Amino acid sequence: MKVTFQVKRQRKAASVLTHMEEYDDEVTRMEQEQAEWQRKAASSLLDDVTLSRSLQTKGATLAEAGRLREALEYFNNAARRDPTSAMAHEQRAQVLLELDSPWEAVQAATVATTLAPQWDAAHLTLARSQLNLGEPCLALRTAEVALACTTEPQEVTDEIAHIEQIVQQQHLALLTRAAVVEEGGADGGGTSEDLGRVMQRDALRFAQVTSIDNIGLAEGLSTGSPEGSLSE
Repeated sequence: MKVTFQVKRQRKAASVLTHMEEYDDEVTRMEQEQAEWQRKAASSLLDDVTLSRSLQTKGATLAEAGRLREALEYFNNAARRDPTSAMAHEQRAQVLLELDSPWEAVQAATVATTLAPQWDAAHLTLARSQLNLGEPCLALRTAEVALACTTEPQEVTDEIAHIEQIVQQQHLALLTRAAVVEEGGADGGGTSEDLGRVMQRDALRFAQVTSIDNIGLAEGLSTGSPEGSLSE
């Protein structure tokens, strides 16, 4: 009985040792697989960033040559390869603006300013996109942000002067509408009530850039504007 018992214990010990060795081998294999996966992931990320920059360079060359739709494809691909590239989104916005797609330009430029909040060029592109979308008050506020970020203010100050001129023209149009309403008339067959609503809307928009105290109120007008739709 004793001999038999000893034989069984030896077999059990050998069995346990074998399982431990197999376990160690499995752990080693898993660690190697994880290291390889991390290496490939890092390499893939690096490849995407490098490819994105290459696509941006090619897109810029095409844009300078006036081949805007081809350039847009390159910038689209660059943004897909590296969604964190503010430059790729800003370049997309510039081309979209040239292609008369201001709403899409606003969306792209907004992403760029979100990714790079201190980048003056992104804010300036957003301001130009907002202006082309028919939102000069929003454009003026954005251009002022660009001015606060830039170290070369000349281009931004010129843009601000241009936008301010448009805002003043809007204000003059508002005063003209007010005079028509006061006389009880209506342009184009509209009613005084219709003109009153237009006046109220324009007055709030103008307050957005002429009165700091009314900024909070004017922000309520952003429903349906680029900022409102891109608040994800």
